[in-house]
Amino acid sequence: MKMDSDLADYWYGELIDSLKLISSDFSVQERVLPDFVHVPDEVLNSFPIDSLQTIFNEGLITEEQLAQLREFNTLLNEVELTSDYEEMLEAMRSSEGFKLLREKARKLLEILGQEYEKPQINAVYIKH
Repeated sequence: MKMDSDLADYWYGELIDSLKLISSDFSVQERVLPDFVHVPDEVLNSFPIDSLQTIFNEGLITEEQLAQLREFNTLLNEVELTSDYEEMLEAMRSSEGFKLLREKARKLLEILGQEYEKPQINAVYIKH
């Protein structure tokens, strides 16, 4: 069905943009996001976990890639942020946890046959 294919293509693009955003250095993340957003939430919540099955069903990713993307989502959910915003930003800049997330996101881009480039932000995800 054409509509399912179009939807999967859209979400695949969002997945790639999310991985580019997550794999970017903090300075890039901060630059590409609007000034009014909560940077840690925007970065961590950009991953389109609810759309992975649609992407898989349309054959845009393999079962193995789907499993690796789900594992990555688990890592994202395990990130613990302090209640102090400046400390959160500092963790994003320099912590080993965020360094690991960036490395894993870049590896996933490779696995998906994509190269890293500056992310294109098409939407803003605001956590309520």
